[in-house]
Amino acid sequence: MRTGLTLLLILFTAVSAFGSGQQESAEITVFAAASTSDLITAAAAAYTAETGTAVKLSAASSGTLARQIEQGAAPDIYISASEQWAVYLEDLQLLQENCSFLGNSLVLVAPSDSALQPFNLTEESPLPEFSGRISIGDPDHAPAGRYAVEAMTALGWIGELEPRLQPGADVRRALSVVEFGEAELGIVYKTDAILSSKVKIIAEFPESTHSPIRYYIGLVTGASAAGIDFYKFLTESGKAASIIRGAGFSL
Repeated sequence: MRTGLTLLLILFTAVSAFGSGQQESAEITVFAAASTSDLITAAAAAYTAETGTAVKLSAASSGTLARQIEQGAAPDIYISASEQWAVYLEDLQLLQENCSFLGNSLVLVAPSDSALQPFNLTEESPLPEFSGRISIGDPDHAPAGRYAVEAMTALGWIGELEPRLQPGADVRRALSVVEFGEAELGIVYKTDAILSSKVKIIAEFPESTHSPIRYYIGLVTGASAAGIDFYKFLTESGKAASIIRGAGFSL
């Protein structure tokens, strides 16, 4: 009898130690629009410094990430550059909470050594003279690409530019194509453009030429306690707000 009790105690201790180890190694997973990757990395570093809890980031186009969650991926937090994809997951009951999070703007960029000079872009501006291709995010998956198509359509440029569009998987891919000189121009988010020393901003698109650029943050159904805490950190803390503004986003 005593031997059996001893074995039970050993087993209980082992299970407790295992459970404690799991708690200590808790990791938060965030699926975020590619254009927010630097911002979320900085916010995650601040959060980890405060709490000791690691944050794992997976960045891609909003649509690609939404489809992954629909197919069974289970992050704690989803950050979308489009209300459409956030509502899509909410309608599937895959988000338990969803709210507006960030704002951004759309810019026209060229390689830093381009002969094209910055200009003030208005709703009446003609298409800049250039002969190459123009890089954008894939409109089917990357909201930045959809905003770009809206802006080109509003300005009357789309007819001439459509055959010359070079879509990238997400806005960061679209930017890198311009950085390497594989496209003469690109349309990307301002926050991405200001991070690169290899491109220059030629013009900023008027807000009236495209839908408002809003990012949404959702708490995924079944999120861990640590995930909920990081969600609150991102949406409620002064430290996160400071990081957001420092990265060029608006709240």
